Amino acid sequence: MAISSQNATSVTDGEAVIVSAADEKFFPGLLVTLCSVAWYANRKRRLRLVVFDGGVSDTSYAKLISQVARIRADVQFERHKIADYVAGYAARDRLTSMTYARLWIPELVKASRALYLDADVLVLSDVAPLLDLQLDGCVAAAARDPGTRLIGSDCPWIDSTSALSHEPYFNAGVLLFDLDAWRQTALAERTLKLLSTDGVRCFWGDQTALNYLLSGQIRFVPDRWNFATARYVHRIQRPVNILHFMWPVKPWLGSADSDAYVIWRTFAERVAGYDCLTIRHSPRSRLKAFVRDLYPPLRLKWEKLKQVTGFGTPGEARHWKKRAIQAGLRRRSHGDFIRWLKAREKEWGQNA
Repeated sequence: MAISSQNATSVTDGEAVIVSAADEKFFPGLLVTLCSVAWYANRKRRLRLVVFDGGVSDTSYAKLISQVARIRADVQFERHKIADYVAGYAARDRLTSMTYARLWIPELVKASRALYLDADVLVLSDVAPLLDLQLDGCVAAAARDPGTRLIGSDCPWIDSTSALSHEPYFNAGVLLFDLDAWRQTALAERTLKLLSTDGVRCFWGDQTALNYLLSGQIRFVPDRWNFATARYVHRIQRPVNILHFMWPVKPWLGSADSDAYVIWRTFAERVAGYDCLTIRHSPRSRLKAFVRDLYPPLRLKWEKLKQVTGFGTPGEARHWKKRAIQAGLRRRSHGDFIRWLKAREKEWGQNA
């Protein structure tokens, strides 16, 4: 298993400013996101956690402070009521109005640099190397989006024949801000103005507007800093620093019984103090995964038997041989994942 969970050795002076946004529905995600930041953050560096509050109850916010304090007592919290700011931006499709909250970071957060994290990520290493990244004249840093690969795929402001339409598209769920540069160029205001004119034609809302305005000004980082995992994390063959649960069914909402969701729920229970017993699980999805890996080798044996008796075809046998090999690789990778998870369970349990 190649998921990275070791604290980075990079130590710099100054403050690590982390911003996340949520309403009450996304509070479990916010809780786990910020607890995981605090868990892996270097203790030699000051940590400021900024919450953009779109309707989080005072009880929930108090729980957040309490749980983070159990991990690290010197964390500074900052809370901004953001509901009035985003009220004019209606939720639609897979977006909530809270997705626009990050546009007010330059205005509300007093710092020269900040790292924004969606409230559906799980941090698995110290984020200092990302925070300290040299931007080389760029105004932000982000990883490429796993689904929308080019700007032209979701941008109503450019022609499909334009060179800009073939520029890479980034995901704004993990976004490093050079806040001074954003303020000097009024990027937030320009983004909001752009969205007010033709934003309804963007499937991904402000993310697409930011891609359009920041083309050529983004420092792209490896996807291990924003690894989109909807299901099978045991297929990861390289280190991952931040897992991003982009799937519509979030880990705290239930049903998706996969390795990635097991990681989230294990951390949530052992470190963040979140009761995962309330999550609806789907026995059907577990059965489906079991059958998916068991059926191909059995079907391959059947196809070989058919060939011996003269009823099978070479094409069918080749197809099921490939599927059987894939199933075997999944089983071995899953075994690596189980060993990795047991080590993390011990780590999270001992230090919680």
